[in-house]
Amino acid sequence: LLTIGYDNVLPSKRPQKWNLPALFLISTVLAAVACVSSLILLYGALDSNRSDGWFRRWSLPEIEYPKITALIYLKVSISDFLTLFSARAVENFFWSS
Repeated sequence: LLTIGYDNVLPSKRPQKWNLPALFLISTVLAAVACVSSLILLYGALDSNRSDGWFRRWSLPEIEYPKITALIYLKVSISDFLTLFSARAVENFFWSS
């Protein structure tokens, strides 16, 4: 909400038109990537107690269930929300005002 409240947009002289097919395609791809990456992370974390699991191959310790819920929460709150905010920016997301 703070990003929307302090938006520095240069208004156009003509009204903008929505490009709905492009909007639908881009939003579907972004949502699919977010969903698939969350499911892959969840599968890897739940599989961490197996000796041949992904986490053991990378020499990471087993993860208990409360830590898995925190891991998924942090993944959604950081990466998915950054995707939302960066999708609003045209260019130079982090280093311009």
